[in-house]
Amino acid sequence: RWPANALVLGIMIGDQEKAFPFEVVRELGLLEDEVNSIPILLVYNPALNTVSVFDRRLGGQTLDFEKGSEDSTLVDLQTQSSWSISSGEAIAGELLGQKLRNLNVPLVFWFAWSDIHPNTALFSE
Repeated sequence: RWPANALVLGIMIGDQEKAFPFEVVRELGLLEDEVNSIPILLVYNPALNTVSVFDRRLGGQTLDFEKGSEDSTLVDLQTQSSWSISSGEAIAGELLGQKLRNLNVPLVFWFAWSDIHPNTALFSE
């Protein structure tokens, strides 16, 4: 378990829950995982000190990402399209204008999340 005052991103999809430490996502910059068989992307925005969480599925395929050439962009490995880390929208390439679904995940203290969601799975690197 984590310290009570650790900031976490608590994700609920269907009947499954998973928590990700904010500091880990910040250090990694981006993180791909699954919750309830849904492929997700957590991406840190250094300009805003925030994390956005997106569903990586688009048009029947699951996209995989890496950091782009700028702090504010990502590149998907399937089409090499560039994506905005804040909006989840493709800003250049084959998928220009397409948008990933934002999952609107809260940033909360671990003690608060774990009290309400005691069966939460924990992210581990």
